[in-house]
Amino acid sequence: MIKKVLAILGVIVAVLVILALAVPFFINVDQFRPRVEGQLSSSLGRQVHIGKLSLSLLTGELGATAIAISDELTLSRFMVVWKSSDSSSCGSDFAAS
Repeated sequence: MIKKVLAILGVIVAVLVILALAVPFFINVDQFRPRVEGQLSSSLGRQVHIGKLSLSLLTGELGATAIAISDELTLSRFMVVWKSSDSSSCGSDFAAS
């Protein structure tokens, strides 16, 4: 009886792990980029641009290849830009706008 319960639990855990690995291939999180950009721009009161979005359920990461937040025009003519080739880290650059 206990072996049967453990076998069923093992199958359930295996299916959940497989689903966690497969879901990012079926969900295109980049489709949400315009909505996220719009909400961030509205909240910050500044223009926000986001690069390609990626999702990893296994590590619990949502990443972007670049994030650009424009500065207030009355204060400066610079834009803060974070760029990265992977989603794990971002560096910052200051670009004239």
